[in-house]
Amino acid sequence: MTRIRKQLERGEVSELAIVIVVALFLVIGLVVDGGAKMNAAAEASATAQDAARVGAQPLESLPSDTQPAQLSASGAATAAESYLAQAGATGSARVIDPTTIEVTVTSSEDTVFLGLIGIHSVSATRTARVDLIQGQTEVLP
Repeated sequence: MTRIRKQLERGEVSELAIVIVVALFLVIGLVVDGGAKMNAAAEASATAQDAARVGAQPLESLPSDTQPAQLSASGAATAAESYLAQAGATGSARVIDPTTIEVTVTSSEDTVFLGLIGIHSVSATRTARVDLIQGQTEVLP
């Protein structure tokens, strides 16, 4: 009886336990590094929105009764790209038409667990657009 027990208790780790541990590390890696991906997306979105707002400030002309305000074609893109440079972000800005500027930003975050399988960073690209609109200039009864 003791001989059979010694054979059954050899101290080996079952393959199932190894698979479960590896799967657990992958799930934890996806959760932690998935959070890093979401953080990169949120950062890219916020930076793109801020840069687009800054780029919408340089105007070529103020609004009138007949025309809406118009962006300065060179000044708007330059202001947005200057903001991106100050923020340390990677991106670009372009004036689509006289009343619209679009900014695209790419942000990346280093991974923690997924680096073990060769994925060392995750990135996200977001685009923000600002459209100049002409508001109501007088109070209507």
